[in-house]
Amino acid sequence: MKKLLILILCLLAAPIASQRIINMYDHVPYVEYHLLQEVAKDYLGPDVTIYYIHNSPLHPFVYGVTHKTHPKNYIIQLNSSHENELDRIKTLLHELGHVIDGYQGRLTYNPVTWDGESYPNLPWPARPWEISANEWADCLFYEYVIEPELKRQGLIPTAGPRIQF
Repeated sequence: MKKLLILILCLLAAPIASQRIINMYDHVPYVEYHLLQEVAKDYLGPDVTIYYIHNSPLHPFVYGVTHKTHPKNYIIQLNSSHENELDRIKTLLHELGHVIDGYQGRLTYNPVTWDGESYPNLPWPARPWEISANEWADCLFYEYVIEPELKRQGLIPTAGPRIQF
């Protein structure tokens, strides 16, 4: 009985992430899925669900799009015709920027507002939520792509001892 009680206490003490990343189709590139998981873990609450469609038939000029379907539920779509891995990663991080802004309450989706204000006729690049998503993409790209590689190469210090492969 004592062992059972200890086992139950250990299970209850273990952190459980209820955050969900749901791939809508098979064969999602590992790097895209890994980035989704890491960014969501670090920047979103555990009650957020992201449905990810990595090959969506969007207009050729649209690299990606994000929708909010319910409170804390989002759909991220990337264009199926864009195959350049770097472009896809930057687009995914841009779309995750929209999710982060939505989660933080800065961006609302229906109607679209930014910090509580509507911006009806602004050109696309001047929209504050697009500027913010671009800034998120740049920061997240450094944090999750560039910095780990620099640490791996020993060009910047790591928090602990360097692991030899």
